[in-house]
Amino acid sequence: MDKEVWRISKILGGEYEVSNFGKVRNIINKRILKSHAGRGGYRHLSFRKYSCQQLSRLIAYEFVDNPYNFTEVNHKDRNKNNNYFNNLEWVSPRENSTHRSLTSDKIYTSKYIGVSFDKFRNKWKSTIYINGKQKYLGRFDNEYDAYLAYQKKLDEVNDNKKYRQYEEAC
Repeated sequence: MDKEVWRISKILGGEYEVSNFGKVRNIINKRILKSHAGRGGYRHLSFRKYSCQQLSRLIAYEFVDNPYNFTEVNHKDRNKNNNYFNNLEWVSPRENSTHRSLTSDKIYTSKYIGVSFDKFRNKWKSTIYINGKQKYLGRFDNEYDAYLAYQKKLDEVNDNKKYRQYEEAC
């Protein structure tokens, strides 16, 4: 069993400590603060001086390495109330979106990037962004076929970029 470790929070101006077990306490009187369920079901803490802070982010800032400077925190076990430091990881927005779609109970989310479910037509839809513009790739009977269409177009776009780079080098 791990030992609880307390660190002074830089984000909260050195007035509070956070623990690797997912708790926050006042540095002067050592009183542990109560969190509340905030937007999206994540645990939040309210402060007069620092407004509302997401508990998982406070713990991650102090206890989870972030070598790539990712901006979002993911709960590995998909439990938004489990803010134990070993359950948190820094991820990119794209990774977080993928995790979110894997944890969703909704049928119209996909585990693949560029694929979504069109509930009005009852088909899977594939789209890709090229130079900031969305390109529609079609509707499909199953999720995997929509993913294959996305991958085919992505490979085509990447091959064109490689070809253009080769031409410019010559």
